[in-house]
Amino acid sequence: MEGGGRMNDPTFGVAQVVGRLLRLAGEVALWTIVPIIIVIALAGIGAWAVRSAQAEVALVTAAVSGALVVIAGVTLLNLFVAIPRGPGLLIVPVGLIALMLSARRLGIDRAVLLRLTPWALFATAIYRFGRRSLAYDAFLYHGGILEWVAREPTPSGLGLLHSRFAFNPGLALLMAPFRSTGTDWNHHVLVEIAVVVIAFLVLAAMLHRASGTGEASVFGLIAAVTTLATIFLMFRNVRVGMDLAPGLTILAAFAVAATLSRQAFWSDRERTSAFALLGVLVAFAVVQKTSTALGVLLLLAPLFAGSRSEWRQPFRSIEIRQLIPVLLLSVAAGVLMAARTWVMSGCLVYPVALTCRDGGGAVGREQAAAESAVILSWARSGSMDHLSTRDFSWVERWYSDLEWDIAFRLTVFAVLVGLVVRGIGWLVAGRRPARLPGLLWAYAFLSLAFWFVAAPDSRFGFSSFLALGALVLAPAFMVEPPGTSARRSAGRVRVGPLVSVTAVLAVTFASVLAGGRYFPFSGEVAHPMQSDVLLSPTGLAGDEGWRYLFPVGSDQCGDAFPCAPGPRDLTVERVGGRLVFRGPVS
Repeated sequence: MEGGGRMNDPTFGVAQVVGRLLRLAGEVALWTIVPIIIVIALAGIGAWAVRSAQAEVALVTAAVSGALVVIAGVTLLNLFVAIPRGPGLLIVPVGLIALMLSARRLGIDRAVLLRLTPWALFATAIYRFGRRSLAYDAFLYHGGILEWVAREPTPSGLGLLHSRFAFNPGLALLMAPFRSTGTDWNHHVLVEIAVVVIAFLVLAAMLHRASGTGEASVFGLIAAVTTLATIFLMFRNVRVGMDLAPGLTILAAFAVAATLSRQAFWSDRERTSAFALLGVLVAFAVVQKTSTALGVLLLLAPLFAGSRSEWRQPFRSIEIRQLIPVLLLSVAAGVLMAARTWVMSGCLVYPVALTCRDGGGAVGREQAAAESAVILSWARSGSMDHLSTRDFSWVERWYSDLEWDIAFRLTVFAVLVGLVVRGIGWLVAGRRPARLPGLLWAYAFLSLAFWFVAAPDSRFGFSSFLALGALVLAPAFMVEPPGTSARRSAGRVRVGPLVSVTAVLAVTFASVLAGGRYFPFSGEVAHPMQSDVLLSPTGLAGDEGWRYLFPVGSDQCGDAFPCAPGPRDLTVERVGGRLVFRGPVS
């Protein structure tokens, strides 16, 4: 009775509703405003590298450049010192002030921000209001990498303690300065959302540029929306997890390359600024995940977009001097990332055995090759037994996997829809499909081939499938009147490539929404931990040696530090200010 009376108390009900509304408002502020603030701050940090002739392009180029600056800065500093929690408290105000000072030079005003804000809000809303969080790799090694960054200079031979620590994800290093306190891992999600927002802003910038120079195809827009709704139903179960950010970065680069390939969209100066955006996007994708290196092909696509008789013209329209700042920034970030990987593993690119050395604190070519074999075996057959990949017995199991099946159906469906729409466009509109540069097709097929050979797990290849789908659909939305050249008719229908690329990007986010993500999540683990000791010949920790934790009955460390998946037969010493792992013990 007492409980029933309390439930009937209007004060109690109002208090509950108000409390929930306040919590919801707090979540909306956290998951929407904070990532956008991070993006704006990154734009201020990277504004110095931008020489753009178009405001939307300038803003997104600055944001990507700022991300590269932060990754390069964290990498360089962490070679010598730890990166504590909280530098984001300095990065954000410095970035905001820098952007205010650079806004006039870059042409960024209130109107530009108002045009881009809905895209940013859309990206954060889709990312936030899901239901499932894929945190396995975060608990396995992403969180551990961030703990090492916060507590030690880059440890030499860290890959010997945990092979996954030898991986060097740039996204984790971008997260490092924006870390929150305690065990809450919100910084993982907030920075990843910021990268998602950047990808959407790139699309917005490209669409604005294209639609501002010509007439949109209503038929193409209707077809894109219809296709999107259908693909969503087929693609909704694909889970991309922490591979979403680099995949979307390379898809954003693909969108820029497709737009640049329509030369009539841009003046020479504007082509240079858009080409700079393409360059930093490719660099940003590679430092997040080295398997996106084939994205370099996208740099060539707009350069060879003209006819054979005019193949030199694209080169003449690029002003190399304006590209120097972003070129140097991209190279510096790549070199520093390779240096960090070398210190941790003895490899320039882990786990590519050809780039590895043997001896000292290096993991060695043999262990790197074994790591590659495990990844390949798992991607092909769901097994870590590399012997299962020596013949083609894995193909049937791989093909029947749910995620692969959905990705395959998505591609087939996109091809069929593209062909149907192109046929209808020919018959009804009396127009023939325009052509796209062969190098865009080359990128899509080569990236899929590389994915198939290297690690054919659908979450690694979703961006390649979507790029191929965009290529199939784009000509249907980018048509020209019969008997006219592509160059002369480019002014009539200009948003075709962007319509289809927008569709495939929205499909990706729709899959995140349907698959869902729970926020926030904690770095704490439910299973027990045990303590073990590594031999310390230099008396690093007295007679007891150097202590570390390992999980019992699991390989998940969460935010425990220092932690490895299991007992290790190594020695450890301190050389200068850095821990050095050596092993195995002889």
